Amino acid sequence: MKSLICIIVLILAASGYTGAQTSSNILADLQTESESGGIVKIVQNESITNVLLLHLEAQRKSNQKNGYRICIFADSGQEANRKAENVRSVFMSMYRDIRPYKTFNSPFYRVYVGDYKTKSKAMKFLKTLERNFPNAYIVYDVIINQF
Repeated sequence: MKSLICIIVLILAASGYTGAQTSSNILADLQTESESGGIVKIVQNESITNVLLLHLEAQRKSNQKNGYRICIFADSGQEANRKAENVRSVFMSMYRDIRPYKTFNSPFYRVYVGDYKTKSKAMKFLKTLERNFPNAYIVYDVIINQF
């Protein structure tokens, strides 16, 4: 049972690993002695290590990551699709460099904007939007990774 918990914790912790470090193997990085002399010893089956490394590699190659977007419109009803398209068009005319996304998840049409890796970056832009989109709010979403 302890092994299973350790595996889950490692996978969850590693899913946030971006590969920005020079080493491509987080497990090797963890087991390397730190400047303060600390070291992590991982004892697990080699197949678990291989599965984890495959998962990390797939995450690194994917252009989709977890992050934040700002919802500037949400409505349902007969006119919701048209209203969402209007809000999307207005936003595009005001902010040409930020991508809007119109979605439909029954019964709601929504318009999301931006792809932010951190909530603080989304908050910054939300402050800019508040004047024109006073009901805008931040949502946790899968975002497009900008290179």
